[in-house]
Amino acid sequence: MDAHISAPKLAEVNWDGDTAYDPRCHCFLEAGRHLRQLPVGSKCLVASLMQRFDKVDVLKLRLDLCDLTGTAEGFNSFMDQTIRLPNCDALRLRVSLVDHHHNFTSTILHLLRRCDSTRKVSVKSYPCPLSCLCRLPESCKADGITLDSLEEVKITFITSSYKGMELLEQLARCHAPSLKRSVINCELFRDGPETKELEEVCRMFCPDIIVKFNVI
Repeated sequence: MDAHISAPKLAEVNWDGDTAYDPRCHCFLEAGRHLRQLPVGSKCLVASLMQRFDKVDVLKLRLDLCDLTGTAEGFNSFMDQTIRLPNCDALRLRVSLVDHHHNFTSTILHLLRRCDSTRKVSVKSYPCPLSCLCRLPESCKADGITLDSLEEVKITFITSSYKGMELLEQLARCHAPSLKRSVINCELFRDGPETKELEEVCRMFCPDIIVKFNVI
């Protein structure tokens, strides 16, 4: 259906479900270009909705990565659609799963490159098979990512038989001079990281950064 919205004081847009955003049908007539909060679901994750706003205090992306990036075509389409994101103070990523577990380190790094002004990043990630498209060598590198405003990172990852530490390794390599705190929540599914592995992760970060582990 068409929706013509006149809301000069619009502060939050929550777009989820099966209806994709279409700027020809869904028009924000008198709304500004700055939102306090924008939660977006994966089935309607299109560039035109996020590009409608220049700044979002809290950008929440709920991603069904199995549907979005399960094929080479879907992977490339997702990268193209998210090549430009609004400036955000906080970026929160949530991953829902269907058939497979995915970490998609490259996808997360791709989004961070587009949110270089964010102060807080929260990610919940899952390990994926070694054959997954998200493990393309050229995509899983944090080289060149500068996050001058980043102060806090919160990562929640679920471990199974594959130890998914690559996201942490790449995040530690990002140039983030203002980073003060890193919180890592590890939910043990089968094989969890050993103490020596956790110590290795701590050593990845600058000694001035507080690294806190919560192992469940």
